[in-house]
Amino acid sequence: MLQSVVQRDHPQASVRLQCRLLGVCRSGLYYQPQAVDPEQLAQMRRIDELYTAHQSYGSRQMSGHLRREGYPAGRDQVRRLMRKMGLQAVYCRPRTSLPDYRVTIRLGAATAGGFREVSWRWAARVLCRCRTLATTG
Repeated sequence: MLQSVVQRDHPQASVRLQCRLLGVCRSGLYYQPQAVDPEQLAQMRRIDELYTAHQSYGSRQMSGHLRREGYPAGRDQVRRLMRKMGLQAVYCRPRTSLPDYRVTIRLGAATAGGFREVSWRWAARVLCRCRTLATTG
């Protein structure tokens, strides 16, 4: 860590100058990490146990299950802890970014670019007209 290189009692270079030369934020020098609360560790352990049993539980179901067991757990807290542990509900998500294969068809039209996309409605109209012309004529 570059924070350990900074000398706070240097006679010529201030802390501000040293941090600027090293490219370190001064706020990082004064940060003291907090110890994790034992209750929170127990809650995280229980979330992990529930997740291995029910991987489809999201933060809403997980918080409801924890509240029924006596843990004081709100949805936002459970969501934060699940995100911290890297847990995410497993379920079939909507595939909204994939194109629908029924929307367009490709016809080998003689255009400069080769193939062109044609909508189903246009193709159906053209085919219906060709069939009616073939039967009448």
